[in-house]
Amino acid sequence: MKAAPTPTHENERLAALRQYEILDTPPEAEFDDLTRLASFICGTPIALISLVDADRQWFKSRHGIEATETPRELAICAHAILGDDIFEVQDASCDIRFADSPLVLGAPGIRFYAGAPLTTPEGVNIGTLCVIDRVPHHLSEEQRDALRTLARQVVKQFELRLSSRRHARDAAFRQAILDSAAASLISTTPEGLITTFSRGSEDLLGYAAEELVGKKTPAVIHDPAEVAAHAETLTREFGRLVAPGFEVFIAKVCCGDSETREWTYLRKDGTRVPVLLSVSGIRDASGALTGFLGVARDITEIKRAQAERERLATELRRSNADLEHFASIASHDLQEPLRMITSYLELLAHRYKGRLDAEADQFIGFAVNGAARLQALIRGLLVYSRVGVGSTVCQPTDAARAADLALENLQLVIAEKGASITRDPLPTVHGDPLMLTHLFQNLIGNALKFCQGRAPHIHLSAQPAEGEWIFSVADNGIGIEPQYLERIFGIFQRLHSHAEYPGTGIGLALCKRIVERLGGRIWVTSEFGEGSVFSFSLPAGAGGA
Repeated sequence: MKAAPTPTHENERLAALRQYEILDTPPEAEFDDLTRLASFICGTPIALISLVDADRQWFKSRHGIEATETPRELAICAHAILGDDIFEVQDASCDIRFADSPLVLGAPGIRFYAGAPLTTPEGVNIGTLCVIDRVPHHLSEEQRDALRTLARQVVKQFELRLSSRRHARDAAFRQAILDSAAASLISTTPEGLITTFSRGSEDLLGYAAEELVGKKTPAVIHDPAEVAAHAETLTREFGRLVAPGFEVFIAKVCCGDSETREWTYLRKDGTRVPVLLSVSGIRDASGALTGFLGVARDITEIKRAQAERERLATELRRSNADLEHFASIASHDLQEPLRMITSYLELLAHRYKGRLDAEADQFIGFAVNGAARLQALIRGLLVYSRVGVGSTVCQPTDAARAADLALENLQLVIAEKGASITRDPLPTVHGDPLMLTHLFQNLIGNALKFCQGRAPHIHLSAQPAEGEWIFSVADNGIGIEPQYLERIFGIFQRLHSHAEYPGTGIGLALCKRIVERLGGRIWVTSEFGEGSVFSFSLPAGAGGA
C-alpha cells in the first residue's frame, strides 16, 4: 500500500486537531449517535469518526468495528484529508493504492470506503466521518450529501465540546478566585435571588452556599433596622419611595452609579460583623443588566483600630492640654522667682563689683550668666512645648513675608555681625505664618551665630517639587562634621561650649518640630569649615508648585 503524502502545513493541522483536546477521550453519546446515523443512511456495516494524528488514525467513535486506532500509513483517511470533498473508493481490492493493504487483505476486509473531511472553521482537515463496507459499494448523491451534513455536525459537536470545556474551566477558575478571595462575594439575579456565594462568604457568615443559592436574597444577612434606615435616606434623596428590601442595595447601581458603604452583616449564629460593601451591576455583551455583585470585606479590625486611635487622638489631647498647662505654670511660677534671683544678682554685681576680691567678682558673674541662660532655656522650652500642642490651622502663607518678619526681628544682630543676606523670590505655601516666621528666624539666627569671626553671608532660596516646595538657608559659617549631621536636631544637643557659642540647644529641635507640625521634613548638608545648607520642605499652597 502506498502511504498518503503529508499535507501542506502539517504542524498547523496537528495543532488544530489538538486544540479540541479530544484524542484518547472516552466514548461520548453525541458522537456515537452520528456514526450510527451515517451507517444507517449510507447502508454500510461500519462507520467511524477518524482523527488523523501524527503517526496514527484514532477513532473517536466507531460503529461495527472493535479497533480503536490503526497506523497512519495504512489509513485511507490519510488520503481523504488531502481533499475538500468526499473521498470514495468503490472497491479497494481493485485500487492499486490500497489493494495490498493489510486492512483490505485481512480484517476488517475493506472493499468500500467513503470519507467526508472533518474541516474546522478555519478550513483545516483534521480527520473524516467515514463509512466502510466489506463488499463493493457506491453512494447515491443523496447519501453523499447526507454524509457531508453529518461531517459538519461532527465538527460542530467538537466546537460545542471545546466551548463547554473552556466555559467549565473558566467557571472553575472564577470559582477558585471567589473561593480564594478573603472578601465575601455574592452575586444575584436582577430580582435579588442569590446565584453565587463564595467560600469567603461561607467563612464570614457561617452559611453553606447550598443553603442560600437559588433560595434567598441578601436580605437574610442584613440588619433590618439598617436596611429600613437607608431606605428612608434613599427615599429622601430620590424623591420617591424606596422600599426597605433588595432595592435598597441596588437603587444607585440601577441609576448608573455605584455604592460603597458600611453595613452590618448578620451571621447564621446571630452575631454581627461590620463590613464595607461595594455593589456593582453585572452586564452581558450587549450591556443589558443580568444581575448584581456585592463584594464585602470584614472591617472588624479596622473598626477596632479606629476606636483605639480615637482613644489615643483623646488621651493625646488630654496629655497636650496637661503639657500646655504645665508650660504656662512653668513660664509663670518658675520665671517669677528666677527674675527675682537675676535681679538681685545683677544688683549684687553692680553694687559690690571691686569691693570684694577678684574671685568673688568672677563667682557673681558666673551666677548672673547662669541665671540668664536658665531664663532663656525656660523661654525656649515654653515655645518648644507649645508648638506640639493644640490644633494648627494651616492656610496659604506668604513665605517671603515670613522671612521679612524674621529679618526684622534679627536686624540688630545682622547689623552687629555685618552680615549680608540675599534671597530669591519665595512662594506661597500651606502653613502657619507665625510658625514659618519662627522657623526662618531660628535658621537665620543660627547662621549668624556660627560664623567663625567672618562676616556672615546667608542666602534664602526655594525650589518647586512635586506638591511641595524645598526651602534652603545657606551660610558660609563653620560647618558641621559629618558624624553630627543627624544629632543636631535633637533637643539640648550642643556641639560647642557656652563660652564658644552661647545658646540653649533648643533652636534646631524647635525647627524640626515646626517643620514636622506643618507636614514637611528638615535636613542639612555641610562641609566642615566651609558652611552649611539647611533645607526643609513644606506643602505647596495657592499659587505654589
